[in-house]
Amino acid sequence: MLRKLEQNVRAFKAAEEALATALKLDNNDRERAGAMLVGRFRDGTPLTLQAEAGADKPVMNDFTYASDTGAHKCPFQAHIRKTNPRGSGGFETPDDEKLHLLTRRGQTYGERTEGDEPEGGVGLLFMAFNSELGQQFEFMQRRWANNSGFPHHGAAPQPGLDAVIGQGDRPPQTWPKAWGNDETQEVPAPVQAVTMKGGEYFFMPSLPFLRSL
Repeated sequence: MLRKLEQNVRAFKAAEEALATALKLDNNDRERAGAMLVGRFRDGTPLTLQAEAGADKPVMNDFTYASDTGAHKCPFQAHIRKTNPRGSGGFETPDDEKLHLLTRRGQTYGERTEGDEPEGGVGLLFMAFNSELGQQFEFMQRRWANNSGFPHHGAAPQPGLDAVIGQGDRPPQTWPKAWGNDETQEVPAPVQAVTMKGGEYFFMPSLPFLRSL
């Protein structure tokens, strides 16, 4: 499958700044606002592992949310936690949850210059391989990213939509004020800065079939 996702960089940056200001994040800690929206710092460091950027290279990707069940490090609504809960979704067993994951790659498009914050014309070409669309990509978008009640953590308030790709109404969300601290604050949800411009499903023959040719 292929999706063309246009990114309003200016709107995302504004949401990042608004979140940092609402949480009273200062100096270098302001970058954590953007990391909380995505779940990772710009260099790929997951919030669950460290409070700031700078993880070893290559960035560790073999982690879980077992040490952050209350979302005091990585918010429940962060993009990477919504789309890969790593066994912490609360509705299925970890093994069943893994059945919804998919192989995906992204390729940026459009011209980007240092310091530029375009409102359109740039974005991501998102490509993914699925063996069963209804249980992988479509499930992930509908039941995880667009589901205000996912992940299920047994307490109020609900997480809300995926902060990056969630589609639908965006009520206020709860965010941790300090990394690893249980003090939280309700803040207006970030505006939707990603818009799907088009997409298509394509059939890909299996590897055994290709080998048989």
